[in-house]
Amino acid sequence: EVLNTHIDILEAKGKKIEIAGWAYKEGEEIGKVNTNYVLKNQETGKMYLMRTKMKENESLDEMYRYAGIHAQCLLFGIPDGKYDIMVLYQDGEKEILTSTLISVELE
Repeated sequence: EVLNTHIDILEAKGKKIEIAGWAYKEGEEIGKVNTNYVLKNQETGKMYLMRTKMKENESLDEMYRYAGIHAQCLLFGIPDGKYDIMVLYQDGEKEILTSTLISVELE
């Protein structure tokens, strides 16, 4: 299944990271969806789930207005390295993990 994603904000400074953007499944209204950013280490493949909040995004069509997602967290316990930014989309029994095609270097 295809998930549309976009990142508006990506800031990694010291031991903090902030990511904001949106994610939705084409043709499916946003209901009770649990969407999270995931950092995937390019070298080891290990993944780290970020606590992510859903928020309104007025730049999207009405159907996807609440597809906005925002995460801010401390990077304690996450080793330095290059990470792919993924989105984990959970809607009831469905679970989709997709790449945003964006990566970040954590130091």
